[in-house]
Amino acid sequence: MAGLERVRPFSEVFRSSTVGGSLLPIRNSWTVRSAASYLLQLSCQLSRKLQAEAMSTPNGTTHFLISICLVAVATSAFAVAPLPYSRGEVLFEDRFDTMDNWVAEQQPGGTVEIKSGKLEIDDVAGCTIWFKHRMEGPVMIEYDVHMIKAGGANDNTRDLNCFWMAIDPNYPTDIFRSTSRTGQFTTYDYLRLYYVGYGGHFNTKTRFRKYNGLGEKPLLPQHDLSRKEFMLPPNQTMKIQIVVLGNRTQYIRDGEVIFDFYDPEPYSEGWFAFRTVKNHMTADNFKVTRLIPGAGVDINPPLMHTGAYDEGYSIRQVSTGRSPSVHAYMDICPESPDGKHITYFEFEDKIPGWGHVIVVDRNSGESRYVSDRVLGHSHDGTRQQWLDNDHLIFGVEDEEESIIVNINDKTSSRVKGSIGMVSEINRNGLTHNNYPISKYGKDHKPSEMMIMDLAEGTTQTLLNEVEMISMHPRRDIITDPKWKGMGVFKLPKWSPEGDKLFWVYMLEIKGTNTKLVKSALLADSDGGNIRYVSEIGQHSMWSDNDHLLSYIRKPGFDHGENPTAQDVMIHPTNGEENYPLIPNALGIHGSLNPHGTLFVTDIHDWPQKGRHAVLLYDVASGDYRVLARMRAAKDDPENNLHPHPSWSRDGKGIYFNSTDTGESRVYFIDLSKFEFRPVARRG
Repeated sequence: MAGLERVRPFSEVFRSSTVGGSLLPIRNSWTVRSAASYLLQLSCQLSRKLQAEAMSTPNGTTHFLISICLVAVATSAFAVAPLPYSRGEVLFEDRFDTMDNWVAEQQPGGTVEIKSGKLEIDDVAGCTIWFKHRMEGPVMIEYDVHMIKAGGANDNTRDLNCFWMAIDPNYPTDIFRSTSRTGQFTTYDYLRLYYVGYGGHFNTKTRFRKYNGLGEKPLLPQHDLSRKEFMLPPNQTMKIQIVVLGNRTQYIRDGEVIFDFYDPEPYSEGWFAFRTVKNHMTADNFKVTRLIPGAGVDINPPLMHTGAYDEGYSIRQVSTGRSPSVHAYMDICPESPDGKHITYFEFEDKIPGWGHVIVVDRNSGESRYVSDRVLGHSHDGTRQQWLDNDHLIFGVEDEEESIIVNINDKTSSRVKGSIGMVSEINRNGLTHNNYPISKYGKDHKPSEMMIMDLAEGTTQTLLNEVEMISMHPRRDIITDPKWKGMGVFKLPKWSPEGDKLFWVYMLEIKGTNTKLVKSALLADSDGGNIRYVSEIGQHSMWSDNDHLLSYIRKPGFDHGENPTAQDVMIHPTNGEENYPLIPNALGIHGSLNPHGTLFVTDIHDWPQKGRHAVLLYDVASGDYRVLARMRAAKDDPENNLHPHPSWSRDGKGIYFNSTDTGESRVYFIDLSKFEFRPVARRG
């Protein structure tokens, strides 16, 4: 039972609700539903622990029955769990002297104006009024509202609605960049936000929804209220308060909690908006206040959990222990060829730093060191990868050497060259050396691309930068004296069948992200028939044995401000035209499954700063699902720790790194029971 949250005594829970840390008497039947929802969360947590114990303890049957009873008790609870906080500084305050802090999106015929020191909305067909300033929790948003009933054409006393913590997934840092929203309700479906529709459907429904940013906005039964006390009174001023605190968000009317939502993947940043339709109303005394969380409140709760997800997949941790760890790369599978073992790099404490190459038995979960103490890189550890079922190869940091180790007896041998990628088919490796002046000084020479003969421990140079220039169609740029010495070789990779290899030549202006040249070069496995393929984009790899893929960025691309201004592009190696696989795709490090039907990728600082995700695209439709959300590591401001999702050999799972716990760990997404269902765009 270790690790469980403290569960409040039922007598305490039954007795009271809370607003702002103050206890309130029970006043309506919603409290039953709210408490049931909250206690169900805790009871299900207890239930999972008890069911797990049922498999391993003498009292397993008793524990299992108790777990079922706990869930049943949760459904009969009578109160909201306390949400302790105190008020801090006022972040924003508007008394509505002007519209300077607001942006209106309204259908024709309506008006939004300042009148008598209030925001007055007289709407015909739909209206959203955004507060210009982005806010970050924990906060309380509060304002006064008044439904006008005075015989006007739109005096209908309905739809006191609002959005909060809203983010546009296409433009995460600027919700006002999009021009697609018109005031019509459906044009907001694609946003990621919380929503309350108070007195909707002509003042017969009050509802809470969480929009997931995919066009889906599911409505849960406990969030669909229709009793009279939850509807709008005409010509009466009401106080609305919205709380965003850790995993919880509350919507409060005149001191009474109407909705109290526990969110395992909470929205903590975004924009607020008033929303109404065919209605006449005013708003006043708008204020946003920083909240100071009370004891036991985690304002940065984990976003990812292990276990089953509603969509039919599950996530489990495969790295063992508590030390930080990473697997190698998006196109290097951590599984041994027979699928019995997994390899990754485990750091002793800090990333980058010293550590060991680890092998884990997939059946028993037993892990063991298979290397001596060695330096690991934050990006890919030691780029550890399988040569066959019994042997691994990994690079030695800052040395032009690699080590081949037998995982059974730990015997090892050194080979020349720092491994880029090994082919399990031809059993050779790939490496390159750019001979940086900072390291080689007067011994600096042009970049070289090499094949590693792992049996002999030697390397064969295919060509250097000077030899490449004559075959390159952009040689006029490469030979320009301004760029002398700036070109480098990168990312050598074997084709899936081991009969070809490609690598990247890149010429980048120092101190910028401006690539003057970024080309894919191809050769046969023996190093012959070297040729230019095409200009290529970010994080290129093989999509199959005859095609490469990469992210081609369009003008205006920006990771934070405009992350969909790019296409996942296919590059045929036979000289045919490039073509898009997924237009306007999110992501950074992506790869296709073995069947070419699903594309997995990671993305950083999306949809808000300090949050990463693993996305799964359906290639045929271009739709995507968010499989895992995670917090960035606190000590990684440059985002050097990447999820690097990598397919399992059978294409039924995905390995990735996650920093959601604060340290990098290696996880596995089991997709064996997952089906990519169409997005339910209307909920």
